[in-house]
Amino acid sequence: MAWFNWRSREHRREVYQVIALIIAALALSHAIGWWPYGSPVPEGSPMNPDTFWRIIFIVALLSTGLFFYLGRRVSTSPAIRDIPGKDQQPSGIAALPATRSPSIKPALPVGEYSKNLRLHGLDGVDLLIYPSGDGCRCKLLNGTLSIVRAFQVMIAPVRSFDLERLMWSDPIPFRGMMGPTTTPTNPREFTQEFNFVAPQQNGLRIGDHAESILTWPSGDSAPVQRWRIPIVVFAHPVVVPGRPSDPKSFGFEICLRWTPGQSFEFMEYADTVPPTSV
Repeated sequence: MAWFNWRSREHRREVYQVIALIIAALALSHAIGWWPYGSPVPEGSPMNPDTFWRIIFIVALLSTGLFFYLGRRVSTSPAIRDIPGKDQQPSGIAALPATRSPSIKPALPVGEYSKNLRLHGLDGVDLLIYPSGDGCRCKLLNGTLSIVRAFQVMIAPVRSFDLERLMWSDPIPFRGMMGPTTTPTNPREFTQEFNFVAPQQNGLRIGDHAESILTWPSGDSAPVQRWRIPIVVFAHPVVVPGRPSDPKSFGFEICLRWTPGQSFEFMEYADTVPPTSV
């Protein structure tokens, strides 16, 4: 069955729920006198048939409750139906085949900069950022979601860090897009690569589109640029009749530090990071 993937946690939960319901239905049918097949306890057994069915019924109820609790789907954000560019292929990069997940160092503690960054998201979806040429690229790891038809990444808005006031600026109007991916991504597989950031003459290009240029605020003469960048990831499921087709969305937020002419550095943003660490 093309719509079923045993490696998907959601699909396995649905199977477990059905099994638990069947067990509960069989036990309930005996309890109210609808069981037509006689006693399941062999003659001469020390166990009383009524005791046997009580145990089965209690176990079935507990397992039904457990699996329904595990199978609850919690929406992390409102469904976003209309995403600009979701039917367009990425520009500027070649579609690379998905590869199996290698062993990767865990995410850095909040407050530490690094040239490589891995962020852990919901449903096991991770974002990896790493150097490539004079800029950086990124890709996503589909951890436990079922087959994803397409991933897309959006960046908007951003903030710059004012070194004199030791605080972040107000949101700066900006929009950067990455993707969508051009091939489905199975659980425990990487997506193709995206262009994340690269230096330009008039600023930083963020994302796949050449017109998405982020410029440092005029009048700020700080030698080091520090940006606070929110990242929203959209996961579009494979369309299956009778199943929800709304994309899942979840977010990350990072700090980007860059001195013109040098390499980029990243860390995960958190409200607990003191300004002196930015």
